[in-house]
Amino acid sequence: MGDLEHDSTIWTGCRSKKTIHQFIFKALHGTYRISKYWLNIPNYKHCAKCATCHTEIKSLEHILLECPNNAQKTIWKLAQDLWPTKFGTWPRIKLGTILGCGNLHLRKHTPDKQNPNERGNDNNDAKDKTKGTARLLRILISESAYLIWVIRCDSTINEKTYTTNNIIK
Repeated sequence: MGDLEHDSTIWTGCRSKKTIHQFIFKALHGTYRISKYWLNIPNYKHCAKCATCHTEIKSLEHILLECPNNAQKTIWKLAQDLWPTKFGTWPRIKLGTILGCGNLHLRKHTPDKQNPNERGNDNNDAKDKTKGTARLLRILISESAYLIWVIRCDSTINEKTYTTNNIIK
C-alpha cells in the first residue's frame, strides 16, 4: 500500500471474480445509474436521492463510504472485525482503495528492533504469508463494497428494508 497505480494495473487487478470485476469496472468508468440519471425517468425520481439520508446522491463514494446508512456501517465493521490485527491495523477505506483493491499489496512485516525475541524471517514462508494476507484484504474490501452496492440497490429499487440482523446473517 502507498504506491501509485496506473490505469492498466488497476484494470488488471480487478479481473479476479466476475461479479466483483464487473462492479469495479463499471465504478471505474462511471456507468452506474445514480443521481441525476433518475430525474428524467417517471416513477423513479426517488432513486436520485439517498433512501437513508434523503440527500441527492452525487457519487458512488456517498453510497459506499459517506452515507450514515446502517447497512454500510455494519458491513465495513464486520469486514474490519474479520481482519486479523496481527497483520497490521485495518486500513482507512477510501473510494480509491475500493477501486484499486485488486492491486493491494502488503509490505513484509519487519521485526521490532526493541524486541530482541522477535526475529526476522526472510524466507519464502514470510513472503507467502504476506501474499495470502494481501489477498484476504482484497477479498474483504471488494466483497464488502459490492455487498453494500447490492443492498443499496435492493433497498432503493425494491424498497426492501435491511436490519443489522439481516446483514449479519
